[in-house]
Amino acid sequence: MIATIVVGNFLDKLEFGTDHELLTTRQQKIEARQMHIGREVEKFLRRSNMPPTRFGRLACNDPRLVGDLRNGREPRRRVAQRIVDFIAAQDAAQ
Repeated sequence: MIATIVVGNFLDKLEFGTDHELLTTRQQKIEARQMHIGREVEKFLRRSNMPPTRFGRLACNDPRLVGDLRNGREPRRRVAQRIVDFIAAQDAAQ
């Protein structure tokens, strides 16, 4: 549902949705990002034969990182970016 509001000389459009719809969309985005990161980490570990704890230490100073990702941890953007950057640097070095 979209509503148009007149504020002074400006028209603003507001989009209304139920809390459930907004929460579901937010959860879907988080889950998609998490699955993508988790999948990329698993593929990297397979092709590099690197132990999961070593990967976590080198990428983010967190030896439990991979185990936590496997158990549903949702990395924040900063951690996710560090993971992506680490994998890219390792791939470029090889």
